[in-house]
Amino acid sequence: MIVEDGQAACDYLVEMFDRPDRRLPEIIFLDVNMPRLDGCATTRWIKSQEQLRRIPVIVLTTSVSYRHIQEAYLAGANTYIVKPSTVPDMTRLLDELGRYWFDIATLPGARRP
Repeated sequence: MIVEDGQAACDYLVEMFDRPDRRLPEIIFLDVNMPRLDGCATTRWIKSQEQLRRIPVIVLTTSVSYRHIQEAYLAGANTYIVKPSTVPDMTRLLDELGRYWFDIATLPGARRP
């Protein structure tokens, strides 16, 4: 699911709480510079929710600001990654992230044999 801003992400997740037919995401990607509710504020909100706090939050952004990096980790982000500047590098990064988070790491909601 892709949403337009941090507030829309929170609204979507709240909607998921009351719908037993829908699964919560296994991982959440956020940008520090999202409109309405930025990535750090959204991360803080996610980590304050009992139903969501176990979901890894990955901050994927163009910002190399030391302040943003510190704030993201203090908010509870599991990792902070600066987006590559080329499409091939971004594709490679997304492949590596997918391999790590879905093939190597064991996520809290995962059912492994």
